[in-house]
Order: sequence, then C-alpha cells, then structure tokens
Amino acid sequence: MRGTLLFVSLFFYFFSGAQRIVNFELFQVNTTVSTKFTLRAGGTCYGYQILHSLDSVNFSVAVDYPTICGASGSDEYFSNVHESPVMNQFNFYKVQLSTFESSEVKKIFVSTNPGSVMFVYPNPAFAYSDVVRVKILNTSNLKLEGFIYDQLGVMKKEVSVETQGEIGVLDTSTLYNGIHIVWLTDGRQVFSAKFIISR
Repeated sequence: MRGTLLFVSLFFYFFSGAQRIVNFELFQVNTTVSTKFTLRAGGTCYGYQILHSLDSVNFSVAVDYPTICGASGSDEYFSNVHESPVMNQFNFYKVQLSTFESSEVKKIFVSTNPGSVMFVYPNPAFAYSDVVRVKILNTSNLKLEGFIYDQLGVMKKEVSVETQGEIGVLDTSTLYNGIHIVWLTDGRQVFSAKFIISR
C-alpha cells in the first residue's frame, strides 16, 4: 500500500510539473527580444535560463536567472530581454528550468524594419466607453495576441484582437485609471502604444 501511494505521489509530482511553464510569449522591442512566461504554482526551482537558437536544435544561454523561482501557493510571472538576437531572420527561444523542465520552442522573426505604427483612441478613454480602438497603419485584417500593462510594467490582462482593415477593438472595462501600454504581435511584428484610462 505504501509503495502504491509513493508511486502515485511521484507520478503526480513529475507529471503535474511537466506543464508548469505556461503563456510563453516573444515580442520584438526595438532591436531586442522580450520574453514573457508564467510559472504555475508548485515546488520551487533553482533558477531558469532563456535559451536561444537560430536553427531550433542547437541552443545557447541568452538569459541566466540563477535565483530561486516558483511558489507553492501562487503563479509567478517572469519577463526578460535578450539584447542580441540575430536581425532579419528567425530566432528560436525556450525556457529551461533547473529541474530540467523546458517550454515549447517559440520563434520570432526579428526585423530591422521598425514596422507599422499603432495608435489607440479615444486617448484618454473616458467614462462613456469600456472599449478603445487600435489603428495599425499600413496593415490589413490581422490576428493579434498580446498584453496590456500598467505604467509599472505589471501585466493587467491578456488580449486578442482581430482587425478589420487597420482597426481593432480592445475591452478596457476591467482596467483602472492611469497610464497603460498595449503590446500586440501577429507573430512576425510587434506593435505597442500608450493610452490613458480616465473615468
């Protein structure tokens, strides 16, 4: 009986840990790549690394975080910047925990072209509306994923936007007053803009 309980405990320990890295995302910011991910609640780990590759097979360390990570009672959010991606080609990334768990491999095309410009309106957004519109110049009918952050860089919500022509709609009903930054990507380009909620 004890052997069975030990086996079940170890089974859940190893297999529940296999999916602790979630929401791993990449964004180009100027000439750098921003990496973001969430570590689900569970046991602690002794650091993690962001690994970088140009062929999705041979990886090297882009960011080394040697501090204790993870908490038993709550999820933890991590954000890092890789300062030297290779420009004008695909760059591949994954997260590797000290426990040998790793995320899926993600890729991003890092371009020297600054891309299209995004505007948010109305800006400021006042009490009469729970949405703002984004206009991304020189684009058409994009499917975008991203985040809204407050002025301190704390993520407030994940967002999905489908533009009709150059224009898409963001729900802001759960945001508090203040300055916010919206980051959106179609997987190849990243768009960002500041806007103010003033209700």
